[in-house]
Amino acid sequence: MKPVIRTITGFISTKDSPKLDRLVDTVLAVRDEYRLAGYEVQTVRITTDILEQNGGIDSLAGYESLLSQLERNEDVSFYHLGALEAEAEANPESEERLVDAFMNHPKAFMAVDAGGREVSKALCLSGARICKGIASISSFECRRFGVYGGVTSSAPFYPASKVLGNSLKFGIGSQCANLAVEEAARSKGDMNLFESSLQERMNSEFARMVEVVPPGLREQFIGCDTSLAPYPADEVSIANAIEIALGKPFGSSGTLSVCRLLTRVMQNVDVPRTGLCGLMLPVVEDNVLGRRGVEGRYSWKELLLYSAVCATGLDTVPISGRTSVEDLADCYHDLATMAVKLGKPLSARFFVEPEKLPGETVTYDWEFAAESPVLEI
Repeated sequence: MKPVIRTITGFISTKDSPKLDRLVDTVLAVRDEYRLAGYEVQTVRITTDILEQNGGIDSLAGYESLLSQLERNEDVSFYHLGALEAEAEANPESEERLVDAFMNHPKAFMAVDAGGREVSKALCLSGARICKGIASISSFECRRFGVYGGVTSSAPFYPASKVLGNSLKFGIGSQCANLAVEEAARSKGDMNLFESSLQERMNSEFARMVEVVPPGLREQFIGCDTSLAPYPADEVSIANAIEIALGKPFGSSGTLSVCRLLTRVMQNVDVPRTGLCGLMLPVVEDNVLGRRGVEGRYSWKELLLYSAVCATGLDTVPISGRTSVEDLADCYHDLATMAVKLGKPLSARFFVEPEKLPGETVTYDWEFAAESPVLEI
């Protein structure tokens, strides 16, 4: 089965905002080429750096025209406001204004950058207050917010997406966990064969994918995020691939080793790469992963452990609304500390469920969601 293009993401700095139409036209031209080549393209996204470059929270009002343009454009699925990264912005009053503005822009994502070289506890606390603030309005909208650390390249996937030096360029992220499921089944428990066959398959599939980029736009193409993004179906479940390769349920002994194997493959795919390029374990978006969580086979600590050898961190994890701001901030702090120490990008997206207790389950009315456990922090 051919990989699905999860996103074609364009990047634009505020200094280039008058050129937004040109960037959107470029990304849509690339989308059309992929559709002509027989690929399903799920989303088109535009990442900005508004929160990073222009005075933080209070700068949003000055870019309302640009944001309205992105909201109105039916071809743009989502856009990113950038990341809050100044400790001076980390106060409840500013955060409340940010949450209000954010909720008035339903296609927007945003993040808090907790640190690249040093971790900011103040920004982790800010991220926790913002997450709880969003959850007080809608727990599901927490999917549009994350806290990250160690991000040094432009990721097509959200929420850890930054413009950096790639304004007016684009990257591609695919939904391709099916490749790991198929090669795990063919390898019949032989880990060496699994790794070599998956490496060959991914090299081949991504080489074909890159060939579709129109020649006239290749200078603007920064690369593919080779992460094995899943979908809530067994045949596209990365947890299912791990279980087939390991011969026992996700969370059992040996899970960490298979996570490392998969990450090694993704980081060796022989195409231009950008972004996370690692293993994704999004609890809500992977039905087998959700099932194992309901069975109690892992906690957030195990997911964080697996992040030591892969990516993306703690992604789409439902947690109980009784989690305090301080405990949530400490969790963000642990994740950002690992990211900075290991020199790798990690992010956290928590769906804070005000009416749920640890051990209960939750299901969202969303194509990308499976029944998931509510974890305790």
